Amino acid sequence: EIRYSTDKKFKKKVSRKKINKAKNVKKTIKLKSGKKYYVQVRTFKKITNAATGETGVAYGKWSKTKSVKAK
Repeated sequence: EIRYSTDKKFKKKVSRKKINKAKNVKKTIKLKSGKKYYVQVRTFKKITNAATGETGVAYGKWSKTKSVKAK
């Protein structure tokens, strides 16, 4: 999962993209030209409770924030 925002603390205008295939290691995101964005990634896994059959998602921790200036 990827999240990105123009706000350094991810409090305003946060966008998220999920990558559903484990083989994907790249994701292209269209950003507004000339703006500075902050990006974080984390892992997730879909899980099923064997006893109840309920499904859910287990998330990892967000990575350190990287800043990117869109071209």
